[in-house]
Amino acid sequence: MHGGRLDLSFVTDILRPCASWALHSTLTSDHFAIICHLNLPKVPSLQPPAPRWNTKLANWAKFQTALKTHLSTLDPSLTVDQKEAALTDAFHAAASESIPLTSSSTTKPPRDYWFYNDRVRELNSRINSTRRHYRRKPTAQNRALLQAVVSAANRRKADIRREHWLNWCRGLDSHSSLGEMWRQLQVIAGNKRPIRPPHPDPAREAERLASSFATRTCTDNLPAETRDRLTELLPARNDQVDRACEDQSNTNTSLTLLELRRALKTSGDTSPGADRITYSMITNAGSDGHSALLTPLQTPPGRPANYH
Repeated sequence: MHGGRLDLSFVTDILRPCASWALHSTLTSDHFAIICHLNLPKVPSLQPPAPRWNTKLANWAKFQTALKTHLSTLDPSLTVDQKEAALTDAFHAAASESIPLTSSSTTKPPRDYWFYNDRVRELNSRINSTRRHYRRKPTAQNRALLQAVVSAANRRKADIRREHWLNWCRGLDSHSSLGEMWRQLQVIAGNKRPIRPPHPDPAREAERLASSFATRTCTDNLPAETRDRLTELLPARNDQVDRACEDQSNTNTSLTLLELRRALKTSGDTSPGADRITYSMITNAGSDGHSALLTPLQTPPGRPANYH
């Protein structure tokens, strides 16, 4: 008998749920025919990445006009959650019309990433300060000074890089794993590996911890006397909450545009939250946008419907 070669079929992870593999029952020659079937309607759709707008190049006048147009179509009878979602959509639509998107290209880490320390930071700072001085006064003397500083700093950084490399090589022995060596070489080459999660399945572990906490803190674990006492006190506590909700307090007043504008952040943008709305978008929303932001906050007094 002569050995044959295996017929291999490969499929990506995203196509695996909708792929099937089988041998044909009748089509045969020197080997059985293979049927590979892809049920394409079952292919899970990839979620598009969240947009990231470059607010430094924003046309804020156009943004205010577009936002006002989108806000004029909102239904005032929506619930608080629906108003929040509609307001977020209006901000996104206005941003898409007036703010360009940021570049999706990824930048590699600096070349001195793997041996960076306080001394390297000091050398880089010295180079930058000398370069700024030369830009302010581009004379021949300052140019020579810049060249001398850069040359000396590069020589010193080369010594630091060599020292770090030798220290790493000295730590290698017969017990060093190949994976550890490869990871370090990847870092030296500038290819940062993704950080592994602290747990193989973090989502399942988080769910397990949450369920364990909910089970341990459930009132069913209390003694019978304590549960009976809580049941007796519940009507009185509910009455106190109802009376407190019905009382009109001096602090239970609507927020004003002036209070909102005083609370707005005036510094630069930071990383936005899940709604992808930056501080600069809120600041430049205009009077109509600020009035719309106040709408979900004007909650009428009363007891919450889901109070327990």
